[in-house]
This record gives sequence, C-alpha cells and structure tokens, in this order.
Amino acid sequence: MDDDLKQNDAETCRRVLSGDRNAFREIVLRYQKQMLRTASSFLGDAEQAHDAVQEIFIKVFHSLHKFDTNRPFAPWLYSIAMNTLRTSYGRRRRIEFREGIEYDEPAGAAPEAESQNPIDEVIREEQRREVSAAIATLPPTLREVVVLYYIEQLSVSETSEALGITTENVKSRLFRARKILKGKLLPDATDGAVW
Repeated sequence: MDDDLKQNDAETCRRVLSGDRNAFREIVLRYQKQMLRTASSFLGDAEQAHDAVQEIFIKVFHSLHKFDTNRPFAPWLYSIAMNTLRTSYGRRRRIEFREGIEYDEPAGAAPEAESQNPIDEVIREEQRREVSAAIATLPPTLREVVVLYYIEQLSVSETSEALGITTENVKSRLFRARKILKGKLLPDATDGAVW
C-alpha cells in the first residue's frame, strides 16, 4: 500500500478523532468503491452489498477510537468489513433457509472500461459472471481470502492482518480456493499447476 495513502489515512483518522466529523466523509469517499466491490463479491447481491457497506462505515466510525494511527488503516478497515460481511452472510443464509429462497446471481466485480467491440464486452461480462458465480460457491473462509487478495488486491500480509489469521493460513486458503475454482471454471483442465 502506498506510503502517502497510509499517512493520509492516519492524518484523516486523527482529524476525525479530534472532532472533525467532516473528515470521516473523506474516509468514506476514499474507500467506498473498494468496500462496495468487496461486499458485492462476498455477498453476491448488490442491494445487500449497499446495506452492508453502510453498516461497515457506521461500525468504523464508532470503532475509530480503537484504531492505532501508527498502523496501516486499510487492513483494519477490511477486518471490520469482513466481520460485518460474515454476519450479514450468516443472517442471509438463515433467512433464506427458513423461507426457501434461492440465491440471486452474484454481482460481478467493477466493470472494465467500455469495449469498442460489443461482442468482446459480452464475452468479458459472461466470464465475469462465471467467475463471480464460482467465487460465490466457495465456503466463506475461502471466499474472503479470494475477495481480499484477488479482487481488492491486498497483499498476503494485509489479508492476514485483515482476517486475523497467519500468512501461512492465507496462502493455504488461497491454494485451496484456486484449486476449487479451477475445478469449477476449467473442469477439463489437466492436473498440474493451479493457475
């Protein structure tokens, strides 16, 4: 993560803690897209993702006094996000089980820049849907490392810090997730290196 961003995050957090509530808006604007992408990828539902992101930022605001401004902000934020998303996912699963509701098709990652060729864009969108649907089938412990590492592009150590697990555990979960995803997305692939 960029050192300037780390310093900027720390300074913005200090301003919020000193009573500048407008400074929190800067945090929301800085991380809103990432949180929405994370929530959509994890929950697979755009409407629930929006609700979850609001809940994430409310929790961040109320917990900011616990944040050590000498540490990186993003892993701390993602830690709160993942805890919130796990709770939201569990709540959703219980409701759907009781009501017999089937899952919606998962939301994809943020769209790429518009293509000049509409056929290429349709193919890319279909691939995004397939990948998102495959990610949505992963157990939550594997899905969260995939979302943080591949979609949010956190490092292994940042993912470890965000999830409160060891870096070896992150690597192990990524390996297992890749193996499962390869089986779902490339079922005819020969055994060999995983991605």
